[in-house]
Amino acid sequence: MKHYTYIIFLSLFYCSCNTEPTNSTNNLSTNQTSISSSAILIFKKEKQLEIWNDGAKINTYPINLDSKFPIGEFEATNSKKGIKIHFPNQFYKEKSYQIDFDPIIKVTKNEFIEIDLTNIPILVFPNDARNGQSFVASFSSPHWMCEIYAKMNLYLLEYN
Repeated sequence: MKHYTYIIFLSLFYCSCNTEPTNSTNNLSTNQTSISSSAILIFKKEKQLEIWNDGAKINTYPINLDSKFPIGEFEATNSKKGIKIHFPNQFYKEKSYQIDFDPIIKVTKNEFIEIDLTNIPILVFPNDARNGQSFVASFSSPHWMCEIYAKMNLYLLEYN
């Protein structure tokens, strides 16, 4: 029993401490690890949405979203209530993982402009790791959460 505890602890420690980008993207997803120069970044902990275009941050907005909101890369459409992500994406389909959550990202500022979300990735992060933090998995996270964190860390490097 002690061996299993150590393995779980070491796995979680590795997830939270290994933030170095790697050249290997094996088994992460069938999607490429390069994102277009336009993207919408969502930071769950900070409750912020950033709009990026041509490698430059355009604006930041406060948001409300479900605490169970998944982490990863998603496609989305506009809805009357906000931005609706399409779930599950390819990664979650491969893992046969379902989450019961509200798929709407609600922007709390009135001046938010509607954007044509065609071909613009929505990148949802657990927190903003650009300030020296790392993504930390909880004990209730699935064992494959490190795969998502590694991929999302690579994406975040493109938006500094």
